[in-house]
Amino acid sequence: MKRSIVKILVLCFLSSVMTFAVSCVPQNSTSESAQSESLFESDMEESVLVHVCDYAELKCNFTHHWYECGCGKKIAQTTHSGGRATCIEKAECATCGQVYGELGDHEGGEATCIEKAECAICGQVYGELGDHEGGEATCIEKAECAICGQVYGELGDHNYVNKECSVCGEEKVSQGLKYSLSSDGTYYKVRGMGTCTDNDLIIPNTYNNLPVKEISLLAFNNCTSLTSVVIGNNVITIGNKAFAFCTGLTSVIIGDSVTTIDEEAFYHCDSLKSVRIPDSVSTIGEKAFMNCDSLISVIIGNSVLGIGSRAFERCISLTSVVIGDSVTIIGERAFSDCYSLTSVVIGNGVASIGDDAFAHCYSLTGIKYRGTEEQWLAISKDLDWDSVIGECTITYNYQD
Repeated sequence: MKRSIVKILVLCFLSSVMTFAVSCVPQNSTSESAQSESLFESDMEESVLVHVCDYAELKCNFTHHWYECGCGKKIAQTTHSGGRATCIEKAECATCGQVYGELGDHEGGEATCIEKAECAICGQVYGELGDHEGGEATCIEKAECAICGQVYGELGDHNYVNKECSVCGEEKVSQGLKYSLSSDGTYYKVRGMGTCTDNDLIIPNTYNNLPVKEISLLAFNNCTSLTSVVIGNNVITIGNKAFAFCTGLTSVIIGDSVTTIDEEAFYHCDSLKSVRIPDSVSTIGEKAFMNCDSLISVIIGNSVLGIGSRAFERCISLTSVVIGDSVTIIGERAFSDCYSLTSVVIGNGVASIGDDAFAHCYSLTGIKYRGTEEQWLAISKDLDWDSVIGECTITYNYQD
């Protein structure tokens, strides 16, 4: 009994000592037992084996391939690609070798207008017939197929040589000119250059399937870069100052339908060298060719009724003039100050020669008249029609 009481007292004492020792340890310190427990757990963790995926196995299905670990995890899943499909074999993926996709198209061979192509791989005829080929189209005839003889395609382009088509004879007309429709809607007027950049101007016979009948007032006035003009055969009127001050213009071809050359139409065209006025023209307006310094020769057609006043005044290089039989009036100063004029042919229809018509034509030595002397004397001449003309011989009954 006494021994039991002693044991209980000893245990109580030891318990009190341990409680006191624990209470004396600081709150933020770790006890040795806690440290020992932590070290134990750490040793336990290191003893456990950790799994690392290697993704060593390449796997695939009909559309994709990927890399897979033995644990079942997958990475890098990608659609099949590469290889080449033909009409008899699908493509084989360049990564995993899996056959995938659809068969390819037939290929190779050549279709003609009478036979489809034959596949170079499987021999199957496929596709559509080919186009006609061969032959040569012109501006008046389509091409004829060299395989089947069928006429096909469109007409070809004109083959212009010196601005005239060698096949059909059509002249190469200027594009981009500015036009306006007549008030009655039956024809067009040329109003200017528009977007045209040609220096050699060819005015067409038609525009939008209607005739081109008029060159409007001031249409090409002061177009100094123009070097030549061909006027279409439907043009009736060349308007006032239509080509005035075209100082670079050297050549003009006037169409056979022109009836009127209006006032100052070619005024001051300093480089113009020669003019043939066709038989269709009936009127040459005032100052129509005045101050054309380089003009050397003029032929006036047989329908011209009157030469307007000052029409060729101061054409200082003009050496010869032929006036048709239809002309009845030579206006005042029509050829005055043409210092180089040496030869004039006058038709027998002239009834009146105006004042100073040939004044100051210092080089004029002879006039060749197609009528008789009596007809010449019957012509009404102003007193000074030949003032300061010098010695001039009249030849009657002249014939070319």
